[in-house]
Amino acid sequence: MLDNGRASAYIRHMNTTTHQTTKENEMTTETIQKAQTRQQNASHDYAELRQEACRLARRILAELDSDTEPENVNWGHVGDMNETRSDLRQINDRLFGEGEHAPENN
Repeated sequence: MLDNGRASAYIRHMNTTTHQTTKENEMTTETIQKAQTRQQNASHDYAELRQEACRLARRILAELDSDTEPENVNWGHVGDMNETRSDLRQINDRLFGEGEHAPENN
C-alpha cells in the first residue's frame, strides 16, 4: 500500500504522463493533418502545372505542324530550330527516362 506522499507523487506522475501522451497525440494528429494538407496542395499545384504544360505542348505542336520553311532561310533559323529540338529532346528524356535521365545514368 502507498502512503499519502507516495500516492500523491504517483498520481502527479500519472497525470503528467497522461497530459504528455495527450499532447503528443495532438501533435501527431496536427502533423498528420499538415502532411495531408501539403499533399493536397502538391497534388493541386501539380495538376495546374501539368495542365499548363499540356497547353504549351499543344501550342508548340500546332506551330511546328503549320510551320513552313521561312523565305530566305538563314543560319539563324537553323540555330533556332536546333535549340528548339534540343530543348524538346531534354524534356522528352526527362519524361521518359531516356538519355541522361535513363536509369543506367543515375
